[in-house]
Amino acid sequence: MVSDFHSPESYNFFIQEAPERLQELEHGLLELRCDPNLLKIYDLIRIAHSIKGGAACIGLTQIQELAHELETIFKIIYEHKPVIDLELEDLLLNAYDCFRFTLESEIRTGSHQGEAAIQKIKYIISQVEAKLATERPLTNLPKSQQQKQKNLTDFLFSEEVKEGINRLETILQHPNQSFILEGLKAQIEIFQGLGELINFSGFVAITKAILKALKFHPEAVKEIGQLALEELRSTQIAVLSGNNISEISPSQSLINFTKSPILSQPINPKTESNGKIIGNEEIKIQKDNEYQTFHYEAITDSSSPTLEMRVDVKYLRRLNNLVEDLVTQDNRFLLHNQEHQETLENLTQRFSRFQELTRNSYKELPKSLRIMIEDLAQIKEGIQDFALLNQGFQQILRQRQKTLKQVQINLQQTQMISVGHLLNLFPRMIRDLSAQENKEVNLQLEGTNTLIDKAILDKLYEPLVHLIRNAFDHGIESPSIRQSQGKSPRGTITISTYYNGNHTYLEVKDDGQGINLDKLRSSIIKMNLLSETEVTTISKKRLYEYLFFPGLSTASQLSHLSGRGMGLSAVHQQIQILQGTLSITSEPGEGTTFTLRLPLTLTISKLLVFKVHSSLFAIAETSLLSLTVVAQRDLKIQNDDVFYRCQGKLIPLYSLLSGKLKTHQLIPKNNQQKSIKITLLLLSDKKRTIALKIDKIVMEQDLVIKPFNEAIKSPSYLSGCTILGDGRLVPVIEGQAILEQWFRHSETEDTFVKKPSDIYVSTLPKILIIDDSLTIRQTLAITLEKAGYEVFLAKDGWEGMLQIEYEFNIGAVICDIEMPRMNGLEFLTRCRQLKGDSFPIIMLTSRNSKQYRELAISLGATDYLTKPYLDKDLLDLLHNFFKHKQSKINN
Repeated sequence: MVSDFHSPESYNFFIQEAPERLQELEHGLLELRCDPNLLKIYDLIRIAHSIKGGAACIGLTQIQELAHELETIFKIIYEHKPVIDLELEDLLLNAYDCFRFTLESEIRTGSHQGEAAIQKIKYIISQVEAKLATERPLTNLPKSQQQKQKNLTDFLFSEEVKEGINRLETILQHPNQSFILEGLKAQIEIFQGLGELINFSGFVAITKAILKALKFHPEAVKEIGQLALEELRSTQIAVLSGNNISEISPSQSLINFTKSPILSQPINPKTESNGKIIGNEEIKIQKDNEYQTFHYEAITDSSSPTLEMRVDVKYLRRLNNLVEDLVTQDNRFLLHNQEHQETLENLTQRFSRFQELTRNSYKELPKSLRIMIEDLAQIKEGIQDFALLNQGFQQILRQRQKTLKQVQINLQQTQMISVGHLLNLFPRMIRDLSAQENKEVNLQLEGTNTLIDKAILDKLYEPLVHLIRNAFDHGIESPSIRQSQGKSPRGTITISTYYNGNHTYLEVKDDGQGINLDKLRSSIIKMNLLSETEVTTISKKRLYEYLFFPGLSTASQLSHLSGRGMGLSAVHQQIQILQGTLSITSEPGEGTTFTLRLPLTLTISKLLVFKVHSSLFAIAETSLLSLTVVAQRDLKIQNDDVFYRCQGKLIPLYSLLSGKLKTHQLIPKNNQQKSIKITLLLLSDKKRTIALKIDKIVMEQDLVIKPFNEAIKSPSYLSGCTILGDGRLVPVIEGQAILEQWFRHSETEDTFVKKPSDIYVSTLPKILIIDDSLTIRQTLAITLEKAGYEVFLAKDGWEGMLQIEYEFNIGAVICDIEMPRMNGLEFLTRCRQLKGDSFPIIMLTSRNSKQYRELAISLGATDYLTKPYLDKDLLDLLHNFFKHKQSKINN
């Protein structure tokens, strides 16, 4: 826990940075055995030294001591340059673990107990020293090693020291004297560590003299800083010029500042007074500095990486939930805005028609009507003003949508994290397994910079552990077997990550023996999952899926790594929770690949909302290969199955409800029209393509996908649900999952989700309401739905005709007369041509004149009602019609 003498902010910075430093240490240690060069060892020393300094600043003394001991071990390795064998690597990793466990305890709980770890790491140091006792020290190195030492010195002074000197120049320009003092001390301590690393005694002496001078004379920090800058720069030039550096030492001017002030002359009253003034100035500057906390960034090099802000994930989740709500509200707002525009357009059109009727007969009208027309002219001006305001409103709306999209994109980016944060945990695991099992395995990581949603990444550790252990234990053969097969004795496991569409793919691949299908079949039969006949007829892909069955294993004996048959089952379950899929490919003697297909994000996606019969569904656009509309005559019939010909290939058609489409399911018997259009969604997994027949595209929109509650047992091909602007809940289909399930079922049966006999088909009469008034549409819909009818809505005759063409089972139509684009009388004429004379069409209009009634009846209207109407009259009319129709069917 942080010392009382240090700020919580400093402690938080240290805790946030520590995991990255630990990862760097582990990565460097695992590389040493293959590449033990000086620069890598120096990096380890530098990282340990950095952690030590950070722990010292916040009072974590035990962690500071552990980091110091770890630094000591690295320096021993640096000085002796031994061959890093497995035994020495074990010692180094054990020392690192002592440090890591203590630091991770502080990170997780805010406290730690480091006494035992300190004793253990000191014991490890003694073991390392004993092992390297026969190794020659640095001074006795051969010329080749001495040349490497010189190369390291040149590198440090051309890179590290140069950058440090540049930082010192920036520090000395700061107006705050206390800031200069602290910054100068920190940088000189780094220089001292570098000098000790390369045994440069003269350089170390200069750094010690500078630190001593600052300790005794902090009031002269600027003067000491300038002296330090000159001596460090001259030393750098001497080293890089190849001069004799053995004579380098602190200058007399610098040494003069190292004398204790107690030995110097007493301070006279004038100086003391000046000192008080200086003290007051310092206090004032410190106070000002409280409001300039970002001045520290001035000391960083111009080429340093962009500053990163660390944010508590819980705040991001809250913000994400707010944006999801905002998207839903925005969709609702768009819907209301569309209705608002339609109302304005209808009002303008009606006024124009009225104005045209009265223009020619104005003089013949009574005075009162003339006054009314003048009032209507003022209303027209108001409508024009309203239209002008609406234009500005539309512009604001477009800007709002654009801003919302940017917020969404940036928020998603804040929740994305490099997959390397997770994958970098596994090299150590593979190294330890290799040592324990005497099986050499190399782990290759590809695509570690791929970004993935943190909510997904947090839940991937356990699945990946299972898959890696499975590949190590079941996949990779022993070295002797691999050599006998002409393979390298060292196996390879590759974890690769990449994007494809709106998904992230993560593959775990080994170059081992592959899956033994005979053993797998035997295990399936033994567990009575399939008969001997069935297990020999199904495809390899289907066989592999049984590996996810709980308790099934192909291992001949149990091990501490695997063999109980529960690992892959747990992996499969976890990936399904993440709305992903898991697939297997394997070749005997070549290896096995597990492919995880995961959503890019668990939040907002662009969805295509469509209708099948009377139900709405949604699917992510990225799941679609394409969308097409074809005529029935363009389809091909083979053995009662229906296919769509595309680019020379026959693509099977299927229904979301009944599976593979048969000829009799394509178009109802009472509507066999060759010219009718059919909408198809094409889905593909790169190898196979299918066409999903739908009835109508409803909309395309950015929508929030919410997962189903755990209490709801949803089909595997549904990834969640979304809420439309009008409040309707729509299930979201997972394209790849629906493909997999259909192909799996097609091996043994023709149905996809259920057998046709099991599918519930609504028997409620379907009514189409056509009216340009939103109020009338909604009021009628409520009345009819309460009476048990299924309702479809259209705002004019043109939309009504589309509904009639797509929705074959509509039982009756209620239609207004005056509507934009296509009025009710024109709709009546066209609908009669399409549906025949017996199809009921009820006209519901405010036109109550005898002429309109007779015209509508002559065009084929079943009945004619006027507004305002009585609900009972309308319901009785519909009831009598459907009752009469049913009696005809029964007879």
